[in-house]
Amino acid sequence: MTTSEQQHRTKRIALVTGCSSGIGKELARALNAQSDIRVYATARRLQSIRDLENEGMVILELDVTDAKSIKNCISTIKSNEGRIDILVNNAGITHYSPAIELPDKDARDIIDTNFFGLINVTNEAAKIMVDQRSGLVVQIGSVSGLVSNPFSSMYCASKAAVHAWSDALRMELAPFGVKVVIVQPGAVKSELANNAIPEMNQRLESTGTLYERIREYIVKRSTYAVDRGMPAKDFAERTINAVLRANPPAHYVTAPLSMQMRILYHLPASITDYILSYVAGLHKLAEMVRRESNEQK
Repeated sequence: MTTSEQQHRTKRIALVTGCSSGIGKELARALNAQSDIRVYATARRLQSIRDLENEGMVILELDVTDAKSIKNCISTIKSNEGRIDILVNNAGITHYSPAIELPDKDARDIIDTNFFGLINVTNEAAKIMVDQRSGLVVQIGSVSGLVSNPFSSMYCASKAAVHAWSDALRMELAPFGVKVVIVQPGAVKSELANNAIPEMNQRLESTGTLYERIREYIVKRSTYAVDRGMPAKDFAERTINAVLRANPPAHYVTAPLSMQMRILYHLPASITDYILSYVAGLHKLAEMVRRESNEQK
């Protein structure tokens, strides 16, 4: 066996989902920077991750909402490497919309991708980790899963579900030497938010929304991560350094607004509601509605 082959066999094998842009791409790069890790970067479209292949990673097609795609991806890695040591579940989508105005299809897409997609990938990879009695599962959640924000209710719900499911998973896999870390970032600059904003603007213009009069607040809230969030590269490097520790934290929190949201999580709901409603412009809308009601009496 050559020295190159020996080095290849001693490397830990990492699988990262949702690598087409932003956070996922940078997480793959941060893992690839580790000399003892071989990275399998995945996305629905291989063309979107050709640059990662050029950087020395293995690229595979993976649609986390397709059971066959998941099985094919995991079996390919198992066949090539014989193991999976690290799984980073990053694939996700979001929609900015008033809760009762979000179309059912969009709502289901969010849950299917962010929650069931994550579950199904984890289940397949975890079976391998259990057999080898070691492994690390990293779930990219969000502080929005701790405290729900107006106009992103379904995204918040999906991340809350990820947190709850993964907390149970962490305890269940511990006897087999498999660790589970839930990453709860605050505002991070990513294509996820960039892609959702035009769609949100179109929805507000075409649906006759109840919230037309506070549109400026909704737009401002949805662009916060784009304007003031942590660069995805910085987030990825911090996160990978944290989760690769010998004893990684059960929950890892970083990026702007992360600590503030955790504080809000522990405050009485009346205070949290007041603060978030004020930021979202709902206080202004409430005043308008009261004024109109009084005028009609």
